[in-house]
Amino acid sequence: KDYFITLTRHLTDFVIEVVDERDETDHNGEDDYNDTLMQAICVGDVDIVRNRIKELHIDVNTIQGNQGRTLLLEACLKGHTELVRELVNEHRADLIVKDDDGNDALMLAVLGGHKDLVRVLIKEFHFNVNTSR
Repeated sequence: KDYFITLTRHLTDFVIEVVDERDETDHNGEDDYNDTLMQAICVGDVDIVRNRIKELHIDVNTIQGNQGRTLLLEACLKGHTELVRELVNEHRADLIVKDDDGNDALMLAVLGGHKDLVRVLIKEFHFNVNTSR
């Protein structure tokens, strides 16, 4: 497990370096920061996500990736429990937001088969299962 965590951090660091080194004529800076942030969400790197959000003063509820998913929804789909805690507790991520397909945080955690995250959403964040799809 430690090997995997180290590997994902190195991969995320590499992605950030590549994005930061690209020539300005090849990109829109805001899109790159969003892409880098989404990459960090996908690999579950809490430190990079935390730093990018603070560094760029990002409203976590406005950035959307594939299928209209916010950072929280992507983290739920990937099953990154600690990242979900960070987004909700520290950055006020909206738990009731839905993606373009109408999936909310709980539904995406269920679809991803992330039982521990489902427990956290229900017990810790008091997610109302009656409002989920």
